Amino acid sequence: MNVEWLLNPWVISIIIVVFIIGNLASMKYLGNSHLIRKNPKQKSDLDKLIEIYKEKDRQAAHENQAVHENPTVHEDKDKTPHSSHEQEPPQK
Repeated sequence: MNVEWLLNPWVISIIIVVFIIGNLASMKYLGNSHLIRKNPKQKSDLDKLIEIYKEKDRQAAHENQAVHENPTVHEDKDKTPHSSHEQEPPQK
C-alpha cells in the first residue's frame, strides 16, 4: 500500500480547504437557527427589559416636566432657612 500520496502537499492543502469550507458551511447553517424565533409574537427577556426601561424613562420625563412647570408643589419641606451669608445685599 502506497501512503506517499497522503503526504503530498497538494493533498494536504485540499484536505485543509475542505475542512475549513465544511466548518464554515455548518456555522452558516447552525448560526442562523437560534436567531429565528419559533413564535414571532413572543417577546424575549431583552425586549421586555427594553420596554420596562422605556416606560421608566417616560415616567421620569413626565415627573421632570411637572417639576419644572410647578416647582412650588415639589419643594422639600425640610429645607433649612438660608444663612446670613446667602442673603441678598441690601439695595441702595
